[in-house]
Amino acid sequence: MASLTANNGPEAGKKYDLKGPHCIMGRHPDCEIVVDVGAVSRQHAKLILETPNFFVQDLNSRNHTFLNDLDIFGQGPKPLTDGDQIRICEVAFTFHGDGAKVVRKTSESSGLGTVVIDDGLQESASTIMSKLDVSSSHGRLQLTASPEAKLNALVEITRSLGKALVLSEVLPRCSTACSRFSCRPTGRSLS
Repeated sequence: MASLTANNGPEAGKKYDLKGPHCIMGRHPDCEIVVDVGAVSRQHAKLILETPNFFVQDLNSRNHTFLNDLDIFGQGPKPLTDGDQIRICEVAFTFHGDGAKVVRKTSESSGLGTVVIDDGLQESASTIMSKLDVSSSHGRLQLTASPEAKLNALVEITRSLGKALVLSEVLPRCSTACSRFSCRPTGRSLS
């Protein structure tokens, strides 16, 4: 079953199972997930299940809702993938999928996009590129990775280096691992 875990705030560490077609997050006691912080709106955000995918939507809250540190106010439902961070004011939650395949489309408004399919398989040569967002700002293409993806990249690089027994194997492994994880803005114009 999919769930949310509170990372901080008054209910830090608490796990919320996501049941039913939707789940309201907010300050009001009738919400399925009560976030008892003064700056949180009475009904702040909604989690939506459209089998098999989950979405999060800001409910025109005063202080907005953030998905992986991106403001989603007024943007409609946004798809969730395992490990995504939802922040309401200063309270952050981690979304945990139920192991089902999750399809995520990004950058729909910019005309650019990617589709990432996470089927839970971890046996590929590299999982570094599994969570990249593509966006366009002022005519420039930008690739960004979540903090979780960056940490996973460092862990994968460290494990790969740990398997190298001789110095002549270390540099090629570093080069290969680093080339798979390059998330800096390219600075290339889209026109």
